[in-house]
Amino acid sequence: MSDGPTPPRRRDLLTTTALALTAGAAAVALWPLLLATTPDAETRARRRLFNISVLPDDSSMLLDVDGKPVLVFRRNPEEIAALEARHTGKTAASDWRNTPRRSPRAEIMACIAKCTVDQCVVVMNTGQQGRFLICPCCASRFDLSARRLSGPAPADLAVPEYRFISNGEIEFAPI
Repeated sequence: MSDGPTPPRRRDLLTTTALALTAGAAAVALWPLLLATTPDAETRARRRLFNISVLPDDSSMLLDVDGKPVLVFRRNPEEIAALEARHTGKTAASDWRNTPRRSPRAEIMACIAKCTVDQCVVVMNTGQQGRFLICPCCASRFDLSARRLSGPAPADLAVPEYRFISNGEIEFAPI
C-alpha cells in the first residue's frame, strides 16, 4: 500500500518537456505561414485611401470601404446653397457632422449607401427639383447631405469618418 501520491518519474518529466518544446518549435515554424495569409498594415491602410480627383462634376462613385458601400459625390455651389437654406437653424454648427453639409468640404460628400429600412444600396437620381439619393427598394428619398426627405426610412444615411489627405485623396477610418 502506498501512503500518498507517487512522485513524478524522471522519464515523465523528460517526455513532457520534449513535447512542449516540439509544440513550441512547430508554432514558431508555422508563424510566417500564418502571417502570409493576412494582409499587412500597409495593404490595409491602402484599402481605405481613395483617389477622388477623377470624380467629375454631377457624378457619384460607389466605393467599398471595409466591406460597406460608400457613395462619394460632388455637389455644385447651387446645391450647397439649397442644402444650407433648407437646414438653417435646425442643427448646431459647431460639429461638421451636424452642419447642413455634413462634410468637412462642402463640395464633396461621402455617406454609407445603405438605406436605413432594408439595407439596399441607394443611388443618385435627378428629378424636377434637382439631384437626390433614392433607395430602389423602398423609394425613400435623401437629400445631398444624406438626410431623409421622404419615404419609410426612419433615419438619415450614416456619414463615415473620413478626412482629406490632399485635394484628390480621401482616407476613411475603419467602419
